[in-house]
Amino acid sequence: MNTKKVLIAVYSILIGILSLFILVLSFKAIPLDIIIDNISVIYNNFDYLILVAIVAVLFFVASICIFHITVSKKKASPSITTFNEYGVIRISIDAIKNLSLKAARQIRGVKEVKSHITFKDEDGLYVNISLKALPEVDIPSVSSQVQKEVKEYVEKYAGVSIKEIRVYVQDIFYSGTRVE
Repeated sequence: MNTKKVLIAVYSILIGILSLFILVLSFKAIPLDIIIDNISVIYNNFDYLILVAIVAVLFFVASICIFHITVSKKKASPSITTFNEYGVIRISIDAIKNLSLKAARQIRGVKEVKSHITFKDEDGLYVNISLKALPEVDIPSVSSQVQKEVKEYVEKYAGVSIKEIRVYVQDIFYSGTRVE
């Protein structure tokens, strides 16, 4: 589970409890002498003072963390950086994914395409295509055509080279009803 979400949830619960306590005080539901007696017990007992100090420090640290979470910038999505004579070009992995999907969908006999892109600095760009093929198509030929078209399309429009394209034919796509 995400630690940021847990921190915010616990902090919200504690703030809610504190708010309820202040609400009860504002309606004078607890007599003032009981509140003063309890505060004096805490104030005069060293163990209680340590406990209150720890809780206060935890609240302060949680406040700082939540403040940092809300003002910190979101990390940029993974991208491939290239350079040319004019400067830097960054192409997101999502853009490469969408280009590969468009190229694969243009192949006759291909249905329901999914794409996963992996970029390793030392190795390069890997494209994994998962698809459903129409019945009565030559699967090896269609797979090779998908590899060829995706490679050419991505390299042409994104300007990045692809190290390897893997095609996984997940299923055969049948539309309509089956007759038995």
